[in-house]
Amino acid sequence: KVPVRVPISETLLQMNREQLQKFVQYLISSHHTEVLPTAQRLSDEILKKSSAINQIAGAPDPTAGQDAEEENSWHLDEGQVQDQVKAYLEQGGYYSASKHLTQMFAKVREMLRAQDSNGSRMLALMTEQFLVDPRLLLWRSQGTPMTDKCRQLWDQLGALWVCVVLNPA
Repeated sequence: KVPVRVPISETLLQMNREQLQKFVQYLISSHHTEVLPTAQRLSDEILKKSSAINQIAGAPDPTAGQDAEEENSWHLDEGQVQDQVKAYLEQGGYYSASKHLTQMFAKVREMLRAQDSNGSRMLALMTEQFLVDPRLLLWRSQGTPMTDKCRQLWDQLGALWVCVVLNPA
């Protein structure tokens, strides 16, 4: 469940100058390698009175929802998806992982229904983790059958791929 929060622009409006400066400095400090070049470029642009950024009122706020004319696009954190699936599969048994993976499959189904292109990408990332699960090689080499829970998860994975292939939009 994702907690509902007010747009960040609303929170920033409530802050005084000192709080804003602290917020920006902590944000840059926490992610300096990723955001420092952008922060420096933006600060240079803002300090130039004639820059394009100063000709526009306000600033974009991705937390405020999309504009009516804009296309909806969400960022898929691929590393997080891979890490989560890997962690669930490493929990020792498919029984404990089943609930979490079923929820992730439900999210893929929801994304596919909404024709979100991240749905098939998320499914591919999940599939990659299933395919590198060491137990798969063990079952193949020893001819050991999969547990029912494991087979159900693989069936869900396969069913979602059928959806992607039959409806590539």
